[in-house]
Amino acid sequence: KAPSKAPYFYDGFGLKTAAFGTCPNELHRVRRAAINPVFSRKFVLQQEDIVQEKTTKLINRIKGFLDEGKPVDLHHGYRALSVDIITDYSFDDDYKQLDSPNFAISFYEMSSDLVTRGWVLQAFPFLLPMSDYITVGMAKWINSSLYEFLVFRNVSYPYPRRPEGY
Repeated sequence: KAPSKAPYFYDGFGLKTAAFGTCPNELHRVRRAAINPVFSRKFVLQQEDIVQEKTTKLINRIKGFLDEGKPVDLHHGYRALSVDIITDYSFDDDYKQLDSPNFAISFYEMSSDLVTRGWVLQAFPFLLPMSDYITVGMAKWINSSLYEFLVFRNVSYPYPRRPEGY
C-alpha cells in the first residue's frame, strides 16, 4: 500500500479540502475521481483552441515589442502564457496576464514571495488558523505580497467549470 502524503508538509498550504492538500490516500482518491474527467486525453485535446489562442496572443505581443525595437521579457511572457492557459482551462476565464503591459510581473512576484509563507506555516502550523483572520487591510500593512494574494484570492473563481456532458 502506498504511503499517504506527509501532513506536516501539505498542512502548511492550508488546502485540506482540496485534492492537492488531501493526505489520506482513500480520501484523496475520492476527491481526485471527481476531477479526473477534465484531465482525460479526450477532454484535454478538446481544449487545443485555448492553447492556440493564447500562444497566438503571445506571438503577437512579441512581434509588437520587436517592431517597436523594445526588449521582450520572455521569462514572464511564458509564465503569463501558462497562467492564462491554465486559468482559461480551469475557470473558463483567464487572468489576462498576456494582456498586461509587463506580462503581470506582480503576480509572479507575489506567488514567489508567498513561498516563504508556506515554509513558515510548515514550520509553525499553529499559525495557519490565525492567518485566516488577516484582513486585506491588515495584509496591506503587514506584507505587500500577502496583500496582493488576498486581493487575487477575493476575485478568483471559487470552483472550476464542469466539462460539457459531465
